[in-house]
Amino acid sequence: MKAAIYSSYGSPEVMEIRYVEKPFIKDQDRGLIKVVSASVNKYDTLYRKGYLPTRMENGLIKQKRKF
Repeated sequence: MKAAIYSSYGSPEVMEIRYVEKPFIKDQDRGLIKVVSASVNKYDTLYRKGYLPTRMENGLIKQKRKF
């Protein structure tokens, strides 16, 4: 499946579209949903740029997790 991923803070150029492995669902009470479209809001932009409040949650210098 395709995913938009960024591994460092910065401008929109840090994002890249990659093919990633489809998640495997083990539990019977869970399901996998196909997303056809998604939106980006102001918080997503601030998180990617790495403003201070979001850096406190996800790492000051380098991101702890990729999105």
